[in-house]
Amino acid sequence: LFPMSGGIVVTKATMPKLYSYVDSLCKVNNMDTPTLFISTSSSLFNAMASKLLRSACGIIIGQKLLNDCSDNEIEAVLAHEVGHLKYNHINKTLGGILIFSFIYKALKPKTMHWLIAFCQSYIGAIFSRTAARIVIGKSFEKQADTFACQNKKAVGLISFFEPAWSSSLTSVPY
Repeated sequence: LFPMSGGIVVTKATMPKLYSYVDSLCKVNNMDTPTLFISTSSSLFNAMASKLLRSACGIIIGQKLLNDCSDNEIEAVLAHEVGHLKYNHINKTLGGILIFSFIYKALKPKTMHWLIAFCQSYIGAIFSRTAARIVIGKSFEKQADTFACQNKKAVGLISFFEPAWSSSLTSVPY
């Protein structure tokens, strides 16, 4: 998925500090190390994780994140993404979308005109994705943030999301 979107693979040889951080975080949490990619697109700021069913997992990191954030903030964002992989949020979200799609399909009125059927299907897809994100997305984000905090990246998360406020922050008790 990521190589098709323009990602360059991160290895021990190409970015040892970044790779070692993610590798050690995964080992401590009894996980396989995901493949890391750096996006070649300048439009991706943050990072995202991907894992479809039982396939290998990966994390793509935006160039802007690497250029504009401190090491502690980058590690916090990566710990958050590893949290998504640890708790299998990607597959659970897809499952939620499927459930909401079935609910929508079961409740929608039957129609014969192809244009109305197409519009209903399009609206149903938007409804399903939005409903799944509202219902389960926030709890997944909280769980991924908690994972990052449990792995001693609370200060990095705070400074990433609130850079002006956190500039005076020296420590947060764990």
